[in-house]
Formats: sequence, C-alpha cells, structure tokens
Amino acid sequence: MAQIGSTLREARIRRKIDIGAVESATKIRAKYLRALEAEEFDTLPGPAYVKSFIRTYAIYLGLDANLLVDQYRSQHEKHEEYELSPLSRQPVGRERARPKRSIHPVLLVAAVLVVVLALLVVLDMTGPDDEIKGDGSARDTTTQATTDTKRKKTEPSNKRSGAQTTTAKKGGDVVKLTVTAKQNVWVCLESTKGKRLIASETLPPGESRGPFSEKSYKVTFGNGLVEMKANGKKLEVDDTSSPIGYRIDGKGATLLKEGERPTCT
Repeated sequence: MAQIGSTLREARIRRKIDIGAVESATKIRAKYLRALEAEEFDTLPGPAYVKSFIRTYAIYLGLDANLLVDQYRSQHEKHEEYELSPLSRQPVGRERARPKRSIHPVLLVAAVLVVVLALLVVLDMTGPDDEIKGDGSARDTTTQATTDTKRKKTEPSNKRSGAQTTTAKKGGDVVKLTVTAKQNVWVCLESTKGKRLIASETLPPGESRGPFSEKSYKVTFGNGLVEMKANGKKLEVDDTSSPIGYRIDGKGATLLKEGERPTCT
C-alpha cells in the first residue's frame, strides 16, 4: 500500500501544482502541507488536525479522502482500541448492583405509609365524640381557620411555580445559526449535546449551511475566512489562516481553546 505522504505528493506533482498554490486554495500553511507529504505527523498540532488536513488536501487533489483518513487511522491510531476496550465492562457491573440497593428504601417507604394510614384511622374514630360535646360552633371556627391556613400555604407555592415556568420558557430559546464560506474552509459544527450538523466538510466560496435550530453550538473552522449569523445577527470571526473554534449560544460567540474544539472524528 502506498504511503499517505507519497500519494499526496505524487498527485500534486502529476497535476503540476506548486505548494504555494495549494496553501492559497486550502488555507493550510505550506509547512503543514510539506509535513503531510513527508509524513512528519508529529510536527502538526494534533491527530484531529492531521486527519482534517489530509481530508482537505485529498479533496483538493481529487483523491479519495476517506480512504487516506482510514489509512492514517489504521497506521497511527491502533493503540486507541486497546485503551478504550476495558471501559465497556464497567457499566454492566453497576447495573447489576442497583436492584440490591433499592430494597431497603422501598421497605422504609411502605412502613411510613402504614403508620400514616393507622394515624388517619385513629383520628377518624375519635372525631365524632368531640363534635357531640360541643354545640358545633367550635368545629366551624376550626374548619375555617384550617382552610385559611391552607390558602396561605398554597398561594406562595403557586407564585413560585409561575416564576419557575417563566424562567424555563426564557431558557428554552433556540439560536438559528447560518454558516457561509468566504473562501475554501473546513468546517466541523456540532450542538453542545453532540449532534453533528456539519460533519468535517470543506465548503467552497459562497456556500452556506443552515439555518440550524439548537440552543447552543460548538464549531471548528480550518481558517477564519467564514461568516456566521445567529438569529440574523452577524458574529465576529477572527481573520486567521490557522484552525479556530467557537461556542455559540444566545449570548453570542465565545472563543474555544484547542482542546475544547470539536473535531468530527
């Protein structure tokens, strides 16, 4: 099987394209392009960017991007399978242990219910004697006082419920996001819950995606030559040739650190 770097380099040379032309078209720095062709992957920012750059470079050269990315994974990421496999056993043990811990609380609740029912029966049996001894007026006064007390307790509760409902409605607003490429730009867009909206694609100049409707998003761009609009309002994007990422919500766009950016891998 041909090496990734030699495949990219030979395709570029066959098409008689200079590294500088590739840099201008893909917005990937020339030093990173040379590192890909030399398979010096350790000099790049990280595995996620290596795969993104391979995909973008391959698409530009008209190669099978998925094949080259899969080849990179098989040759350079085999250790991840062994690191992740033991974790699958842990949740099974936890699920088996839960039914045993739930026995005692159920018995305790049942015992409390029995005691409450017994008290209600006793009160019901002793109630008529008290009514016979009086002329009925004391009972009416007591009933009215109890009713007033219940109203006072209920009213604040209802007010609090109303406040919570209003807060929930305010927090439920969605943000309608649109992404438009000014030049060729690689994009990975996800909701903060992990829903993939633009899955590792290179958008040509002028192409738009959206509007998407989510409460919040995380996005990574291969460069800053892109425009974002949230609810029709333009969001500022730094003018840079390096990868950049943001978190977008109802308050606007917040710059993400490298480790916080989505990679769509």
